[in-house]
Amino acid sequence: MALRDRLPADLLQQPMETYFDRLVDDIIDSRLAAAAGNEAGLTEDPEILRRMSIAAQRVLAEAWVSGEIRKRITDAELKAAYDTYIADTGSREEVKARHILVAEKQTAEDIIRQLKGGADFIMLAKEKSTGPSGPNGGDLGYFGRGAMLPAFETAAFDLDIGQHSQFPVQTQFGWHVILLEDKRIAEPPSYVALQPQLHKI
Repeated sequence: MALRDRLPADLLQQPMETYFDRLVDDIIDSRLAAAAGNEAGLTEDPEILRRMSIAAQRVLAEAWVSGEIRKRITDAELKAAYDTYIADTGSREEVKARHILVAEKQTAEDIIRQLKGGADFIMLAKEKSTGPSGPNGGDLGYFGRGAMLPAFETAAFDLDIGQHSQFPVQTQFGWHVILLEDKRIAEPPSYVALQPQLHKI
């Protein structure tokens, strides 16, 4: 099972950078707690040792079963799985956008007025955006549907290339002014390109 499939649904509704940071924090907390347990002598507790042994056996069993399954999967079955995936997903539209994130709606409205007056979006993003992409001129790169919060996604995909949002867009992070730089159709990777990864699943 992929890591993303194990994540809670509420976490997946957040932007990737948000849940990635949370995952990193959880991993660090887990390792610190494990180190503290080790220092406290819990690894000498018979019950803890028994549970660790069971967990280790489960990991070994899962690894063996996974390996045996991989040995038995034929190229034809992999190709069939790939074809099903492509049929379900196919090509998808992506957009390339920049944004300026601020805390107050009025600030976002002021930025839009400046843009209408000819101000440079990238410079304004560097000067005023409170988001992590601010130093990069608000660059978000290319993204498809489902990668951003719904309100942000709708606003970005509704823009024409070269157009900025005419009204501030609100999300849980604040108020956004969005500039659409490009649109493209992202073709799925070929079976040949994915084949090495498919064999590792």
